[in-house]
Order: sequence, then C-alpha cells, then structure tokens
Amino acid sequence: MKKWIEVENLGVLFIEMVLVFLDYPVLFVVKCNNAKYLVESLDYEEGVFLVSNISNSRLLQMLSGKIDMYNTVIDARRIYYVEYNKEKKDYCARIAKKESIPDEDLPEK
Repeated sequence: MKKWIEVENLGVLFIEMVLVFLDYPVLFVVKCNNAKYLVESLDYEEGVFLVSNISNSRLLQMLSGKIDMYNTVIDARRIYYVEYNKEKKDYCARIAKKESIPDEDLPEK
C-alpha cells in the first residue's frame, strides 16, 4: 500500500484501492491501522475530502451493487471532513454530522 497523507486526529492513511480515477483519485479506499475508510474527493486540488468508515463486508456490498454509494456513506458509523490547512501545512479531520452534510458533498442517491 502506498502512503497517501497523514491526518491530525486520524493518523497515516494508506491507499488500498482506487475505485474512480480521472486526473486524480475521485473515489478510493484508504486504511489506517485496522480501520478502512471510503474517500470521496470534494476538491482534490484544495485538499478537501469526505471520509467515511467502511467495513470489508460493506465495501463488497457496494462494489457488487447490493447497496449504493449514498447509503454506504450516510450509514457509516463515522464521517469526517478531511481538509488541508495551508497555514499549518497539514491535514486535519473533523467529524461531520450526517444531518448537516450538504447534498452536493454526498454521492447521488
């Protein structure tokens, strides 16, 4: 696995699998310690990502089409916004309250 970024409050994230790649990874899975996260690039160049816990079984269900990406994200145990802080030159995670995540930040239903 390739080291991606180190995030204050989460740890070092390693890219395990890229699901969608355009000019940059748009949707991918990372691992940190024993936890896995589904990452959606909201603004790759500015360093803004929506990161949600995902289990192996949930990931397999999503990949096989049994559940959609929207429900995979919204039903996650924990969702974070990970953002690059230009002043500190590092990434920081903050917990996102499900009810306050704008629709444009979530996968389509």
